[in-house]
Amino acid sequence: AFWAGKATEQALDQAAVKLREENWKLQKAHGLAQIPSGDFSFYDHVLDHSVMFNVIPQRFRHMPDGHERNFAIGRGIQKPATSTQPKVDIEAQEMKKWFDTNYHYIVPEFETNQTFSLSAQIKTLLEFNEAKALGIHTRPVVLGPLTFLLLGKPAKNSLGLDLLSLLPKVLPVYEELFAKLAQAGADWIQIDEPILALDLTPNVIEQFQKTYVRLTAASPSLKFLIATYFGRIDTNVSFIKGSGVAGLHIDLVRAPEQLEHVIAHLNATQVLSLGLIDGRNIWKTNLANALKLAQTAVAALGSERVQTAPSCSLLHAPVTLRFEKRLASKQPELFDWLAYSEEKCKEVHTLAHALNNGVESVKTELNDNARSIEARRTSTHTTNSAVRQRLEAIVPDHFRRRSVFPERQAQQHAALPLPEFPTTTIGSFPQTKEIRLARAKFTKGEIDAAAYQNFIKDEIAYCERTDGGGREFWQRESCV
Repeated sequence: AFWAGKATEQALDQAAVKLREENWKLQKAHGLAQIPSGDFSFYDHVLDHSVMFNVIPQRFRHMPDGHERNFAIGRGIQKPATSTQPKVDIEAQEMKKWFDTNYHYIVPEFETNQTFSLSAQIKTLLEFNEAKALGIHTRPVVLGPLTFLLLGKPAKNSLGLDLLSLLPKVLPVYEELFAKLAQAGADWIQIDEPILALDLTPNVIEQFQKTYVRLTAASPSLKFLIATYFGRIDTNVSFIKGSGVAGLHIDLVRAPEQLEHVIAHLNATQVLSLGLIDGRNIWKTNLANALKLAQTAVAALGSERVQTAPSCSLLHAPVTLRFEKRLASKQPELFDWLAYSEEKCKEVHTLAHALNNGVESVKTELNDNARSIEARRTSTHTTNSAVRQRLEAIVPDHFRRRSVFPERQAQQHAALPLPEFPTTTIGSFPQTKEIRLARAKFTKGEIDAAAYQNFIKDEIAYCERTDGGGREFWQRESCV
């Protein structure tokens, strides 16, 4: 409604306040001890962080601070010329996949002379205080400095910029933010550094060590939890022991084998947050398997140093099963296998309760979960006996070719007369300003559904017969 000009910024903010209140109260009701704040976003959490640190591309700096500008950064601005106004075409910031998820983040743009400062509206602080006013003490979530910089890119006027060279400039702003959060009453801060799940150079790991030694020293009253997800932290964990941080979160859904390796690199007091509930799918967790991992951690560290959590943010999952009335009545078997975000919160609490109070205290929940997991494993909807029989019939000889490569190559050339270097596209063509304008006209009722569909079909046909740059495929000798 706000994008269509049918709602004000005030109405948009009021809706957000209501949503945040509902979600905080929901998590508290489900017994979660560590409730995050600062993770709400209208569009993208990386964009929010860039705006909070005043990393605004030059082409948007003429716009006043507010939702209009923030959405423009993520979506661009395309307006046709009118009798009173010239044509407007301002390119959005690049959108890129958030690691190996299907979520896309807005890539920060950094300049050689980049400056950083906290915005007038400090989103993380405002939301912490908002929850505090409701009587809910939260753990603020902040995108970490190394991930923020290294997932960004140099602006067009700053090509060749070493992104790590900006670290000394950005760290004072983090220190300022953390000081304000501490003054507001925060005790734990979650700093998301998912880039730790990637292959990093020794220089980057050295910067991690120096960065967190500095940040923890500057905020002695705060406890920092470094959160990684989407993969194994591997040798990147080497910085953690002497970093000064109070805890580490790891993704044990993606990489359960890393648990003992990480435990060995913690110091005698650091907390380990176990990402045991899959934040990236819609299925119930096998709580028996998750509990075994958690018990391994407790045996090594003690229950006071172990936390249970989702593997990553729950932004990748639907909200709740409570509204799936039709699914529950029409497909009860499938419904029984599902766990959306709200249900995953309950799973987190069940695991924590089992660790703190013994397995018997949640015996009913664990038994119900085991029944659902076994039902899904053996269901005819998930198990094809014919396929299983074929798999069991595989013998080593099946992996040997029946003819040599030259023979196969000759048959391939005869069957598929392809050019020298055949290629194809993977994924979608980007949306053009013409497509955005057509959609806007359709939304406003300026064109009907038939006209809009015909336009889209023409665009698809254009992409199929060209390489996206206007050159016809069949006019070229080969596709390279």
